[in-house]
Amino acid sequence: SGKTIPAIFALEGEEAFRKKETEAVKKAGKRVGVIIATGGGVVTRPENYAPLRQNGVLVFLDRPTNELARFGRPLSAGASGVETLASARLPLYRAWADHTVKVQDSKEETANMILESIDLR
Repeated sequence: SGKTIPAIFALEGEEAFRKKETEAVKKAGKRVGVIIATGGGVVTRPENYAPLRQNGVLVFLDRPTNELARFGRPLSAGASGVETLASARLPLYRAWADHTVKVQDSKEETANMILESIDLR
């Protein structure tokens, strides 16, 4: 769309953002041999599950809420925003995930844990 996520939220609202996100998910889900990193709200639209699942596995990266970014994220910017979103979304993340991986101290460690969990090591 040529706009940042906060700009889309501010100018068009969350529903418009979610529609754009779903279109991107449908397009990306058709690809093979790629890693698709979604935003946390992708689980709020059930129609996103099938396109994400059609060519691969879904891995939930489990991280404590106090370590999640708040800046530049319209729905989690407030003091309790992340915790509120997490309580609503965690059951969905767990339901959608084929594998759950705890985020490690380094990106490399986390990547290795993902590979091990999906049996690519």
